[in-house]
Amino acid sequence: MHAQLQLKTANVVAGVAVDYKTLRPRLSIGTNTALKKVNEKVSGVSLMAYLKLVGKKVTFKAEGLLGQNMTDQVMLGGYLAYGTASTETYKATKTNSVWFEWMSNSKTVVPAIFVGYTKNAGADAGAIAAYGRGIGISGRGIDNLFRISPRIDFLAGKFKITPEVEYTSAGWGTLGNNGRVTGTIGKTSNVRFLLLTQFSF
Repeated sequence: MHAQLQLKTANVVAGVAVDYKTLRPRLSIGTNTALKKVNEKVSGVSLMAYLKLVGKKVTFKAEGLLGQNMTDQVMLGGYLAYGTASTETYKATKTNSVWFEWMSNSKTVVPAIFVGYTKNAGADAGAIAAYGRGIGISGRGIDNLFRISPRIDFLAGKFKITPEVEYTSAGWGTLGNNGRVTGTIGKTSNVRFLLLTQFSF
């Protein structure tokens, strides 16, 4: 379920939203000779706020998210299992993120820059298993992600060409049984160069 309240004028779009989802991870548990039907569910509530400001020369966009079980948004997160292999219960992991974008309102040459940050906030301690993206309860895992991506759109009628540079840095470390990284956080980074061409008709 998703509910949203939005304010919209000629130069401003602002909104807040709440999202609720619930999953039933298993229909049964146990071995083939001793299956037991289970109804345990995992629920998540996510809160979002966003803003778009259109000025004379520049447009600014921003969004902030406090999310739970964000795998359906292609983000870090999921849920952790607690109990035993025959009596599992579940809790959604938390993911916090924020991003900003500034772009020119020019009709021919449009410089822009995107900046985003995501944090894995885990769940309660004592989990026995993890299900999701970029999370776990042992070994190495992701604590945070940072990205900065400048680009320039060159526009000519219905044709657009956009070179872009994308720098991404991941903070990683040893995972605890709460799905969060504990101790020393290392950094791994990469740079990608992208080129977009688009013809609209």
